[in-house]
Amino acid sequence: DVENAAQEICTMERQARAILPTRHSIEARDRIGRAYGALRYARRMGCREATECLSLMRLAHEINWAKGLNRQRFNELMVWIRPAYLQVMHGRAISGTERDTLRCELLSPHIAKIKLEAAFSVTSGSRPRRVEAPEAKTENTSDEDSLHSKNEDE
Repeated sequence: DVENAAQEICTMERQARAILPTRHSIEARDRIGRAYGALRYARRMGCREATECLSLMRLAHEINWAKGLNRQRFNELMVWIRPAYLQVMHGRAISGTERDTLRCELLSPHIAKIKLEAAFSVTSGSRPRRVEAPEAKTENTSDEDSLHSKNEDE
């Protein structure tokens, strides 16, 4: 029946959230960090992108990687960023470009309250080591270099 299926899905989601911080830590941190950066610093953002980013930030909240907003506020933001809601809030029809700008203005003060936890930050063990590229060996092939070496030989 539908109720049992819904309960099973909820159980599976809780299990997936429980293993996410350990099994998929780097990928999850990367996606959440990108979502945070986009929400925090974008000047225009479409509804789909904003929804995806907010979903990732809500996930970060659920697994204790982000503090500052509660689940209810994330849910409210998901409604407030919808095109129709933005138009109702402003009492007029709004072009897509203007909505994308207003959406970021609406999100900005809320996202500014979010603090990513220390468990989220990059640690020396979780960041790939930086490998320096070897210096490229170049031959003096330019006309100017050839001219200088010719003059030195004379």
